[in-house]
Amino acid sequence: MIWHIWWLAIVSTIAMLVTVIARSYNEDIDYYVPAEEVAAIENKHIQVKQASQA
Repeated sequence: MIWHIWWLAIVSTIAMLVTVIARSYNEDIDYYVPAEEVAAIENKHIQVKQASQA
């Protein structure tokens, strides 16, 4: 606001509001990892760690 670019401040505020409103309608934001996949990844990590210590 130092240079008094009010048109840019207004455009930016409108863009932020539009983005917040558009984002609030997005219901597909969850990402689920099955427990079996987590267990497999953890087991592989443990095996690699044990192999590197031997």
